[in-house]
Amino acid sequence: DIATLRSAYLGSCDENFNSSLGLSGQIWNGAGYHTQIPNGTYVHPTRENFSYALTLLGEEGEETLARGDQILQTLLPLQDLEPTSPTFGIWPWLYEEALSEMRLPDWNWADFCGIRVAHILCLYGAKLSASLRGQLQRALEAAAWSIFRRNVQPVYTNIAVKGAVVAAAAGEILADEFLLTYARSRLRHFLDYTEQTGGFTEYNSPGYGVIVMTESERGLLLIRDPEARDSLEQIRSLCWEMFSQTLHLP
Repeated sequence: DIATLRSAYLGSCDENFNSSLGLSGQIWNGAGYHTQIPNGTYVHPTRENFSYALTLLGEEGEETLARGDQILQTLLPLQDLEPTSPTFGIWPWLYEEALSEMRLPDWNWADFCGIRVAHILCLYGAKLSASLRGQLQRALEAAAWSIFRRNVQPVYTNIAVKGAVVAAAAGEILADEFLLTYARSRLRHFLDYTEQTGGFTEYNSPGYGVIVMTESERGLLLIRDPEARDSLEQIRSLCWEMFSQTLHLP
């Protein structure tokens, strides 16, 4: 069941937690692009540690709260917060490799890390200190503006949806009407494009299909805006429709 899976996941992260660094580590087995770190190296990934912190904050107790806090305090300074920088708003893949050292920085990390920051603020922000909440809000704002500046088109299915959810959540959390309006427009544009093409450009592959499903459902969990929610519910329904029409066992 979910509780058993959650416990097993936390146990694995806890086992590999470096208390002096404030991150959980793993053996790197990447896709062979963006980073110059070779597979087989022991590393501390940013996205995975945001997920770990998010899960910890959903638990009860001072110890898990303190560890989640420590992880966030380690991760947040890794983001590029210089507005004039080409990599503004994104994080490196790994603690061990700064953005400037990567083969090619991954702008998707504004989306992948930003969505987890939004999730933490929406569900667990009240558990955190005012100082840390402020840092998370600044991080979310930078990620959302990076997403706006990049303005991924609907042909890039999973990032088009994920980035819109980040922008919508940032718009609500930060009371930024511009970002919320942008998110609404991006979601409508995505639905219009999908209707015209007859399906998702990235199709319903096990990887991308699950991301679109996850982020549409996460958006429905986090976002209150009726227009954004209506679009997200339509996207969620499209996911199930496509999954049912073309079964891919994985």
